[in-house]
Amino acid sequence: MWHVMFLLQGYHSLQSYRVAHVLWNQGRTVLALALQSRISEVFGIDIHPASRIGEGILLDHGTGVVVGETAVIGNRVSLMHMEEWIL
Repeated sequence: MWHVMFLLQGYHSLQSYRVAHVLWNQGRTVLALALQSRISEVFGIDIHPASRIGEGILLDHGTGVVVGETAVIGNRVSLMHMEEWIL
């Protein structure tokens, strides 16, 4: 379980989103957007602080994932990239 907390960029991005979301709801939008921007630079995962994400989400292979301002993701959701098959 330790590898989840220390190695998975999806986990780090989601935890940072949760902090940015709290800041956004407190009206500290500039700070929330600054945090979101930095996380996007570091991990390549763009989650807007105003989006609503439920509990128990799994973001596997998150590079390139974009969650917009009006997005709503429910509880216990897994987001994964699908390989493109070339025939």
